[in-house]
Amino acid sequence: CWIVIHGKVYDVTKFVPIHPGGSLIMDGAGGDCTSMFESYHPLYITKKGASEQYQIGEVRDYSPFYSWDGQFYQTVKSRVEKALPMNKRRYSNVLFAKCAIILTLYFISLYLYMTKLNIWSTLFYGLVCSQVGVNIMHDGNHGAFTNNKVITWIAGATLDLLGSTSVVYKRSHNFGHHGCVNHFELDRSFDTCLLYTSDAADDLLCVDLGGRRIIKKK
Repeated sequence: CWIVIHGKVYDVTKFVPIHPGGSLIMDGAGGDCTSMFESYHPLYITKKGASEQYQIGEVRDYSPFYSWDGQFYQTVKSRVEKALPMNKRRYSNVLFAKCAIILTLYFISLYLYMTKLNIWSTLFYGLVCSQVGVNIMHDGNHGAFTNNKVITWIAGATLDLLGSTSVVYKRSHNFGHHGCVNHFELDRSFDTCLLYTSDAADDLLCVDLGGRRIIKKK
């Protein structure tokens, strides 16, 4: 497992089993993990930097996407850590109650959708699915639901209830999106395609939101 942090290459293969964040570090394997390192760790760790014992090289002509040393980022992060101290970020009874209510509504809406299959059951099911995604699976797949890795993994796996996959999401969202937010060429959130057919060329044309085009013959 090789990663890049601030232009330096690290072989963290032996570190992964003892990494406090677990296998989450594997989501960025083979790529630039600077943004993940900076955003997932508190300031006292990021200021020290990654352990030099794992460094094996440097990236030639490295150019960071963000200005991590800028005063703006340092100020915002310090204020967030002050407003949300470590002991208040997780294990909230409100969070668990909200999770229980949403999951209960999910199974109720799924039952209604499967048995009624009308516009109202469909809308209800879609609304509840969105709440599962926003309130449970997102925090779980970011490793931020609780300090318990099993519970957090289960929270992230609720995405699979919705017909998607938490395995791909962790890689494409945590690394592919948060590593380069709103970058048209790199942000994986722009991989969503709009499909339509071209009668003139008899082609299947895929235009993604980043402006790239892929034309595939039928």
